[in-house]
Amino acid sequence: MIKVWTKTGVNVKLVGPEHEKGIRRGFANTTEEVSVEQISGLARVLETISNDKFVEASITTTQKVSQGN
Repeated sequence: MIKVWTKTGVNVKLVGPEHEKGIRRGFANTTEEVSVEQISGLARVLETISNDKFVEASITTTQKVSQGN
């Protein structure tokens, strides 16, 4: 069996006065390995440009598994 990385995406949840239950922002086609430091940096940028507060992030990785040759 061969496992091949296909894609990684990040979903970030922010809360603010306009959306107290939270709003999610998605980022598709990120790098294969997303680090905590990268998420932290993204959260800081989003907080700065939106005046909302970062709550959490979800990282989703898709891999394809095949028989191979």
